[in-house]
Amino acid sequence: MTHAIPIDINTNKLLEFLITRKHCNRNWPEDCKVIREKINAAIQDMPEHEDIVKLLAGTHLTYFECLEIVEILKKTEANTKNIFGQYSSKKIKDWQEIIKLYEKNNVYLAEAAQIMMRNVKYEIPAIKKHIVKCDHIQDELNKKEHDCMKASQDHKDKFYSSCKQIGIKGENIKGELLELLCDLPEMLTEISSKFNTLEKPCNYYKSFLQHTTSNEDLDEKYLKMIKYIITRGNTTTYEWQTGEIPEVIENYRMDAINVEINENADTQTEDVIDFGDDNSSSTPNGDFVHVEKIDFGDGEIVAEEINWDINSEYEKVEKQESKIACGEDALTILENGKLRCMLMNELSELESFLQQRLVELKLPTDVLSLNLFQNAPHLNQNVTDVESMLKAVREVTSSLSTVKLQHLFSICTSPKYVDRLTEGLHHKLSLSAKMVTQAEEAVEKRKQIGQEAQTLQPKLDKMVAQSKQLQKYIQDALSKKYQNRQVNIMGEINLM
Repeated sequence: MTHAIPIDINTNKLLEFLITRKHCNRNWPEDCKVIREKINAAIQDMPEHEDIVKLLAGTHLTYFECLEIVEILKKTEANTKNIFGQYSSKKIKDWQEIIKLYEKNNVYLAEAAQIMMRNVKYEIPAIKKHIVKCDHIQDELNKKEHDCMKASQDHKDKFYSSCKQIGIKGENIKGELLELLCDLPEMLTEISSKFNTLEKPCNYYKSFLQHTTSNEDLDEKYLKMIKYIITRGNTTTYEWQTGEIPEVIENYRMDAINVEINENADTQTEDVIDFGDDNSSSTPNGDFVHVEKIDFGDGEIVAEEINWDINSEYEKVEKQESKIACGEDALTILENGKLRCMLMNELSELESFLQQRLVELKLPTDVLSLNLFQNAPHLNQNVTDVESMLKAVREVTSSLSTVKLQHLFSICTSPKYVDRLTEGLHHKLSLSAKMVTQAEEAVEKRKQIGQEAQTLQPKLDKMVAQSKQLQKYIQDALSKKYQNRQVNIMGEINLM
């Protein structure tokens, strides 16, 4: 009955079992070191045989591979067999000696147990962990590639969206931006024509103020600029300020086509003219003064200064008399930043008034705020009329607040703004290209990791197969030592 009871040995306790049961000596590593030296020497003289090449391709030859090598050599060295059935080949003798050394004190069992235990406990888990890590890195690289391509497309979409808002194609950004200025006068003329729709809201606001306040000269205090544009259009700043049409307009706005910004322009210096030691001198501000000497007979010299500078005030008066609009005065109302800000404030004021009136008109009829205007027939507008006026105001406000116009106004104000805007748009494209490059790098790295994982898998399979084979060899060898009782090596080896 005892023969029927199997012997179960835990994988981690296998080597300890072999030593404590006196199957192997504790100094087996020293014996194994001598065997390894003989194996290394015997390998140097081996016949070229397909099966032997496969066996030698392994990372570590064990006793069981040595047995297979001897069987192969018996076939390749068959002509060295004498009449007594013994082989005279040195190759066979060397490997037979190795097998005897292995079998002495069961060194082969200890070595096989150690290899199997190391594979199960360290080598195989390490390779599996590395493969899992490679898979995880591949997943991260897949996500990175997707995110980079998405980010690249987002930057590209932002670029084309910005170009569309500005009104350019984006092929030659700086040139297209400068060319847009040619369309600015026409755009402002079209916008100023929309102010005609604000005549009714302005009159409504004026009537409201007349009914609720005692202010006089309402035209001079409220919505003055809106009413001016309605009646006279988008005139020059000069005409707005003086009420007169200029005879000459010195164009203050830069020519969009011919503008070239050169920040590194060489500074030109004026040549200094040396007049020698004559009677001329210069004032601290650089004005030359002619000094004339007068001799009165007493030896004293009186110097008379004649200033040749032109009176700047005289120039201004002359320009006003000749009605010349220059500088900011040459800008139209909508081009002038200060006046445009005042205009937007008036539009905001008018819009706020209409919004409030709309809220009041939607309230119940018995509310006191409505009763205040019962005696003012000209204020009894219905909801539809007020909504229509409010819509007209908002359309004018939005037409003046477009992204395209804001950029054009900024370009007019500062030539360097063209470079900043161009650089900003190019930056979006460069970010898009950078994301594409990172995506390509992620793809390349993913391929490398994939190849590394592919090389690890065969190594893992080979190591698992070796461990399973060593398990079987050890179980069979121990079974013979225990009168063919079944021996089971338990534990992690069975989970692979």
